[in-house]
Amino acid sequence: MALYITLCGNIGVGKTTLAGIMAERWRWQLFQESVEDHPYLADYYAERPRWALASQLVFLERTFRQQLTITRGDVNAVQERSAAENFMVFGRTLFEEGILAPREFGTLSDLYYLLEDAVRPADLLVYLRASEDTLLERIAMRGRSYESSGIDREYLAALNRSYDRFFSEYHIGPKLEIDMNNYDIALHPGDTEEVLRRIAEATGYDPELVLF
Repeated sequence: MALYITLCGNIGVGKTTLAGIMAERWRWQLFQESVEDHPYLADYYAERPRWALASQLVFLERTFRQQLTITRGDVNAVQERSAAENFMVFGRTLFEEGILAPREFGTLSDLYYLLEDAVRPADLLVYLRASEDTLLERIAMRGRSYESSGIDREYLAALNRSYDRFFSEYHIGPKLEIDMNNYDIALHPGDTEEVLRRIAEATGYDPELVLF
């Protein structure tokens, strides 16, 4: 059976970079989180209460669509962000902060649990964790204008707490936590190799068996 790995982690932690490297090195199918064409994301960062539900519904629909493709397919796949992460981390955080109203969170929750049983769980959940200082530094380096104006330390700290809770409560499959304060895969090739080694070891995957 083909392997399916999903990444999770806060904004700016390196999910996009790592997922791309895994797909290229291991010849896996890549399922990225598309933000550039998200119709509500810039609006959400400018006015969160008004656009939070619309933004989260788009993320949830897109990640579930990816997971349906993975479930029906038979190729090794790496997913940058899962539907569970979108709902359990972002949806729940927005609700707890009062940005999503109870009935809005109820709508999001109904959709998530309706679709959850239709997709297979990941063979490995990889949690990339970093401090708020590290995240802010890396967010500034990638220079997305809507992030620099809409993301602050308090928001990242709240998300980190939600990620920690999500990871501790995740029991549907194997999981691996990697401290990204110790690795900068965008700048240091040696860090990349170590992170890939740890992921391969956790799944029993042998990259040397990739057919060229």
